[in-house]
Amino acid sequence: MKIFLFFVILSPYTFTLSAQSVAEYKSFLIKYEGYKTSVYKDSLGYATVGIGHRITNNEIQKHSHYTNSEIDTLFAADLARALAIANKHFVNFNNLNNNTKLVIVSLCFNLGSGGFAKFRRFIANVNSGNNKGAAGELRNSKWAKQVGNRAKDHIAAFCE
Repeated sequence: MKIFLFFVILSPYTFTLSAQSVAEYKSFLIKYEGYKTSVYKDSLGYATVGIGHRITNNEIQKHSHYTNSEIDTLFAADLARALAIANKHFVNFNNLNNNTKLVIVSLCFNLGSGGFAKFRRFIANVNSGNNKGAAGELRNSKWAKQVGNRAKDHIAAFCE
């Protein structure tokens, strides 16, 4: 599967992912985001569907129930955004170990570009190869306190 995403003005990011890679990201994210075919309100009160897809003001909520195919389409776009964020902050993203990539994409997926950009020390530690320091930044973050077990699982996966 090739995912094309134009990020910022005329700055293309192209990703080539195997079906296995997409399935791995999807499985990992479903564990934390869930998979719901019916629209629901997330913890902040936003209309959400599928694999943690927030229905934005620019999107029209088609109906209260989405098909698996519609959810797959939403997920592909959300995954492309998360990968673009990851590649923006980590020049060597594709060379990182699999667990590190899964955790980073999960963070980008969950926090979005603006939220993830605030993890400056985490990003610096990953870019310098200091996974222990990066894990410490996650552990001591406000995000970790908010997401509980998700943070513990991510920190453990990151340290493997």
